[in-house]
Amino acid sequence: MPEKIRIDSVEIRLVRLQVRGSFRASYGQRATSNRILVMVRAGDIEGWGECVAMEHPYYWPETVSSAWSTLVDILAPDCIGKVISDPKEEMLFPRVRGNQMAKHALESAIWDAWCRTNSTPLYSYIGGTTREVRAGISLGLYKTAGELCDEINKRLQEGYKWFKIKIEPGKDLDYVRRVRDEFPRLPLSVDANGAYTRDQIDTLKHLEEFGLEMIEQPFAPTDLVNHRELAESLATPVCLDESVVDFESARSLIELHICDAINLKPGRVGGLRESLEIHRLCYSLGFPLWVGGMFETNIGRATSLALCTLPGITLPSDMSASTNYFERDVAYPNFEISDTGKLLLPEGPGTGVEIDKDYIKESTIKVQRLPD
Repeated sequence: MPEKIRIDSVEIRLVRLQVRGSFRASYGQRATSNRILVMVRAGDIEGWGECVAMEHPYYWPETVSSAWSTLVDILAPDCIGKVISDPKEEMLFPRVRGNQMAKHALESAIWDAWCRTNSTPLYSYIGGTTREVRAGISLGLYKTAGELCDEINKRLQEGYKWFKIKIEPGKDLDYVRRVRDEFPRLPLSVDANGAYTRDQIDTLKHLEEFGLEMIEQPFAPTDLVNHRELAESLATPVCLDESVVDFESARSLIELHICDAINLKPGRVGGLRESLEIHRLCYSLGFPLWVGGMFETNIGRATSLALCTLPGITLPSDMSASTNYFERDVAYPNFEISDTGKLLLPEGPGTGVEIDKDYIKESTIKVQRLPD
């Protein structure tokens, strides 16, 4: 019989981390990253989670500021004193609408604490079957197509087998054509992060000639009409990311034939419990599903990678080696890409990562402990 946990306290920290290099997508560029880390204490055990909200609402409506307020004022106070018997059966925030990234941060910390208490790896607890995860890499927008190709060649030497490149109007057909000319057999996808409008649908249709694995989120999250038209007109699968906000949205997209695949991000759908519901739906239908990254530290990446171990995850993740993200991470060991293009989850209970508390303390901008 699994051991229950009681949530005794919650600590919420805002940390500032230095990004390695510079990553630019259609919604913006970042050189530093403010991140919220959540620590739940249950007896002598700590569980950790990460909020993937960004500083500005360019990718997603939630921001670091709004998620901080939601966690400090609403979610964390409601959880103090709760007894958790089985996290998969517990709907932690039934009255709170939206605020998916804040929910995920606290929920994942609770799941980590429960798994550590019960000496169970998170990936095993949710039904994963292997510690090895197929991984690719997501490359941002580059000044020239030549620079992009140089980066792809470099990453091929490191062991990556699957690539996703960001596109936006003006950096699309010529860039993809150049990549295809230099790497004709490369498994390649493109991701627009909703940068296109109806006026540019013909440009997107021309991507068909390049033999892509998929076209990800070409239009705005709520633009279902154009997504469906594009999906119906192409043999290349159209994958949706930002349009998937919870189980019901995923079910609607599938049943209405809006897209051909789903990129699942636990931070974007409100946590692991909701992610498992979406996975069960897709798995039962044989609908293509994969797990995407959100520029996480090793805390958040370990949580997301656990989902990649589930049966029915049919495509590689775009979460690459830890060293591609931050100059120094807040948890260890780092995830490293193997010669076969895979990441290996660490052994041990919970997420399996160890927390670098000294570095977190050094990087902290502010902290809130509940109860005070």
